[in-house]
Order: sequence, then structure tokens, then C-alpha cells
Amino acid sequence: MKIFIAALVIIISGFAMGVLSFDHHRQLVDDVVLVRDGDQKFLQLEFNAPVRLVGQYPKTSGDILQVKLRPVAVGAFDENLSLLEKFVGEEEGKEIHMTQMQYEGNVPGGPFLVMKFEQPVKWKIIETDGLLGMNIIVGEV
Repeated sequence: MKIFIAALVIIISGFAMGVLSFDHHRQLVDDVVLVRDGDQKFLQLEFNAPVRLVGQYPKTSGDILQVKLRPVAVGAFDENLSLLEKFVGEEEGKEIHMTQMQYEGNVPGGPFLVMKFEQPVKWKIIETDGLLGMNIIVGEV
């Protein structure tokens, strides 16, 4: 019983230290990479905290994709960030007809991931294990 109580105290202490040392200014999106797998191309996103996909509009295709996210962590993640410029690169974005990719953390109802394309494309969004990533498969309509 003493071992169980000691283990519980260690776990609770570790959790409390993690919450207290949390960097409130870190960005939610840690990296975005365009992955080419044969004919298929997808954006691989990595997050600094677990993230749930709340919804997307439209569901499967269009020239603008808006993804509503819900971070499962302490922190606001309210900074806006151009993901195309910082991570993906404009040349790689052109491969999937993407003209803009923005994380919008300080908008009502957000945070959102917004992607704009120069022509209609289709997509499929897949949450990765551990909720620390997301893959957005992009193809031509």
C-alpha cells in the first residue's frame, strides 16, 4: 500500500510540475511537411500538444478548407501563424495548388487551420495516434 501511495504522489507531483512549467507562449503547430508517397501527396502536421479535430468545412473538397481544432492542453495557443511561409514553403505548396495555409488562434470560435487553393481540390483529414499530429491528404478533383 505504501508503494502505491508513493507512486501516486510521484505521478501527481510530476503532473503539477508539468502544468506549472508550461510555456504559455509556445505555438500549437510544431511542424508541417509535404510528404510525397507515389501519386499521393499529403501534409503531415505535428503539434506541441494533443489536438482533436472538431470539424471541417467543407467536408471533402473545394478551394478553401477550414478545420476547427480543439487543443487538449493547458494554454491558449492564440497566436496566428502563416504555416505555408514558415514550414511548407511556397514551391511545395504549389505542388498541391495551395496558396495559403494559416493557423488562426485568436478568432471567435477558433482555433482554426485555414487552407486556400488556386483551384478546387479534394482532401481527407486523418488524426494520428496520440493526437499529436494530423495528415491532410490532398488531391485534384
